[in-house]
Amino acid sequence: MKKKSLLLLGLAISIGLVFALLHKSTDPEVTDFASCVAAGNPVLPTVPGQCNHGGKVFMQSMPQ
Repeated sequence: MKKKSLLLLGLAISIGLVFALLHKSTDPEVTDFASCVAAGNPVLPTVPGQCNHGGKVFMQSMPQ
């Protein structure tokens, strides 16, 4: 019974680690306005445009 419990615990930990690694690797890296939009985040209809990802706001650069 004890071996079965340890086996199940080890399996649960392994599944959790695999899930955490897969989830982290699929999260796109967002560093600017273009990558924010490419990650599928909405653009606010402001001038200049604003894109929010993970609590960070990226501003669209305006041509001069």
